[in-house]
Amino acid sequence: MNFTTNPDIDRTHKQGSITASYPALVKTFGQPVVDNGETPYYPCECGDKTQVEWHLEFVDGTIATIYDWKSAVPARLVTRWSIGGHDIDAVMQVKQEMYEKKLRDESVSSSSSSDAGITTVKEFLRRESKDASEEENTH
Repeated sequence: MNFTTNPDIDRTHKQGSITASYPALVKTFGQPVVDNGETPYYPCECGDKTQVEWHLEFVDGTIATIYDWKSAVPARLVTRWSIGGHDIDAVMQVKQEMYEKKLRDESVSSSSSSDAGITTVKEFLRRESKDASEEENTH
C-alpha cells in the first residue's frame, strides 16, 4: 500500500477519471472517507455534488481524491469515477495503485503470473484511456 487516507484533504480539482466498480475501489482504497448516501443502493438526496469520496495521500506526497461527480445513480452502482488532485500525478498514482492491487490479487489466485490479463502498467493505462475515449464519444 503506497498511500494513506486523509479526510482533511480538500481543494483538489478534476485531473482525469477511471472506470472501476465501487467494490473494486473499496477493495483497493478501503471505505470512502465521505459517504453522503443514506442507503447503499439509492441516490443521495443530500444536495451535495458527490455521494462518496476517497481522499488519498501517496508516499511521494501526491494528493488524490476519487469521487462520483453529480451521479444520477446510487454510488454503489457508479462505474465512472472522477479523480481529483493538484496535478496529473494524482491520476497516475490512482491507476498505478489499482493496477498493483489487481496484480497482487491475480498472483494470489493464480500460480502463474503469465495468466494475468494485464501484464504492464502501460497496457493498463492504455485500456483505461480507451475506455474513457469510448465513453466520451457516446455522450
